[in-house]
This record gives sequence, structure tokens and C-alpha cells, in this order.
Amino acid sequence: MGNTLQNRNLQQKGFSLVELMVALLLSIIVLAAVIAIFANTKATSQTDTGLARLQENARFALSIMITEIRKAGYLGCLRNTSAIQSTLNTTTPFATNYGVGIQGFEATGTGPTDSIALASVTSGWNPTLSTAVPGIPGSASVVAGSDLMVIRRVSDTGYRLVPPYNDSAQIFVESGATFQAGEILIATDCAQATVFQLTSTNSGGANITNLVHSAATKTKGGGAITPGNSCVVWGTGCTDPGFGPGSEIAKALTTIFYIRQDGTDALPALYMATSSSGDLGPGTKLVDGVESMQILYGIDSTAVSSLPGTPPTPLWFDRAERYMTADQINSAAPNLWPNVVTVRISLLMRTVNEPNEQADQSIDSKTYILGGTQITPVSDQNRRRVFVSTVQIRNRILPSGN
Repeated sequence: MGNTLQNRNLQQKGFSLVELMVALLLSIIVLAAVIAIFANTKATSQTDTGLARLQENARFALSIMITEIRKAGYLGCLRNTSAIQSTLNTTTPFATNYGVGIQGFEATGTGPTDSIALASVTSGWNPTLSTAVPGIPGSASVVAGSDLMVIRRVSDTGYRLVPPYNDSAQIFVESGATFQAGEILIATDCAQATVFQLTSTNSGGANITNLVHSAATKTKGGGAITPGNSCVVWGTGCTDPGFGPGSEIAKALTTIFYIRQDGTDALPALYMATSSSGDLGPGTKLVDGVESMQILYGIDSTAVSSLPGTPPTPLWFDRAERYMTADQINSAAPNLWPNVVTVRISLLMRTVNEPNEQADQSIDSKTYILGGTQITPVSDQNRRRVFVSTVQIRNRILPSGN
């Protein structure tokens, strides 16, 4: 029995050196394969995450812009923009030019047949941005090579005028109106409209609020009221509108969309600045990663019909006959901004990843087409997509059946 155990112990041998090396080699191959699969999966996940955020940003940006564009030129029940009387001082006409519901600024060298490289874009706009939009926030940070768009309209919330409707110094509105001193308001009876800046509010008795348009230069908070009222006594120096039943009033809004990049921000972003007082004030960042915005305007050069009534009557349109850039419209005669019926927005979006989430991938060397403009992006590893949307301005298209 002792000899049997001894023989068994002699038969138990370890791995040879060759076997050990083969085993180590196989282990290394398997480990390398696992690491490669993990790295590829992580890179794919990072890319997918970046593209998902890109698409979410694009959808959000377009939804905000589309909502505003559809309402461009909305003036309550008034359709005839030539029937607007402004009693404001005219020192800042851009922000308060409510007769022009939509207006654009074309970036230099970005027409439908042009080519630009984002690494070396020529700065400039038509019309000149610094003089036309003196109040734009961060004007020095506006990204060159991207268009700007301005929307003017009244707010969605309006209030009814109540007897005696108006006198030479004030307007009478239903109680509950939330207007503040310094805001620019538009009152209309559907046939005419008057623009003025509110200087104070007073109680006019039960269910009535008085809106005063005096020559006051300070708000209740102590700030200056600009641009102020050039005509403070209606009927003297301006027309007394003589509002009556069915008249309404709402805040006047000016909104501008533009691409901006602050010195502390590594990414260009889409900004929106809105004003109800003539001063655009600080803009609001909507989304990061918008590298370029190109805009074309659909023009219907021929009015389809006019509403019955005493001329001038509002023009009605049925379709966009051609698309033009903002500088083409600005140089056209007669003025074609009232003939804009659709807007085509093209956005170049790039991936926005959190720190350490950038996937290691190939350099983006593609050329992107935005409204006919060929754009070469900065050479980097970000992924990019172009998003295009064509929007109809609801207040200018001929209603169905007319």
C-alpha cells in the first residue's frame, strides 16, 4: 500500500514552462478582447449620448423659434399694419417698429451660393448690427457667420377696454390687467391701433384701471422710462383714436434670436432676448452647441385679395413664391418684409458632452449645407447634424375658403 501512494505522488506533476506561457498568452488575448469590447461600447455610448442631447437641443430650439415665428406680426384683432399710430419717441425705432412683424439680419458672405469656414468667418451683417440693434445684449459676443431674426407682436394675454374707453391722457381697461410702468402697450379697435408707453396706473373705480401715458421720465422703481412718449395728450400733436366697444389692449413684444459665445463659455449657443419696454435687456440662453443659423424668408410678391372696407386694407397671401435672404429683402424696392409668409430655419448643431464624455473618434471633415450655404466646421471630433424647419406665419396667409 505504501508503494501505491508513492507511485501516485510521483504521477502528479506541475505545468511545464511552455504550458504556463501558452496559458498566460491566452489570458492576455482574452483580457485584451474584453478591454477592446468595453472601450468600443463606451465610445459608442458616449457618441449616442452626445447625439441624443444634440437632437433634444435642436427640437427644443426649433420649438421655441417656431412658436414665435407663427405669431410674427400678431396685433390682436388688427390686421392692417399701416393703421398703426405710434406716440413714442423715435430715438430707438428698431425695437419698437411694430408695423414690421418680422425682420432679419444677414451675416456677411453667407448667401445660398456662398461657402464659409467657421474657423475664419468674416464678421458683419446687413443691416449693420451695431447701429441697427444698439440694445442687443452681448453684441460683441454675437457669433459671426450666423443670421439674426427679429419678431414683433403683441402678447398672448390681452384685456378689454371699458367705458369711457379713453380720453386725451389715459386709457380705461378692465381690472386685473397686470401692466407695469415702462411697458409699451398697443391698443386697438380692430380698424386702428395706437402705441404708447405706460407711465403709471391708477384705480378708476370698481372694475376699472386707468393707464396713463404722460411725460414722466421715471418708473416707480426709479429707472428711466425710454423711449418715452412724444405725444402725451392725444388729439394734440397726434390723433385721438376714440376707442369704443370691442377695443382691446396688450403688451407689445420684440424678440430677437441670435447665436452668441461668451468669453467664459467654450460653446456657441442660441440666445433669445425679449422686450416689452423697448430695451432688449439680458438675453436668455436656450441651448448650447448651435454653431450656425441660416435663415431664408419665403416671399409672396402678389396680394391675393384685400378685405372689404375703406382703403388701405390689409394684404392677404396664399403661398411663398420664392425664398430670399435678409439682405436681398433689405435691398428690394418696394419693401418686401410685409410680404414674408414663411421662414426657413437651418441650424448646425454639434454634440455637447460633459467633461470626460467626449468619445475618441475620427475628425469631422464634412461640409454641411444650410439653406444653400456650404459650411466647413472647426476641425475636431464632435459630431454634427443639420436641422431644417419651414414655418408659416399664421397672420398673413389667406384663410381657407376665402
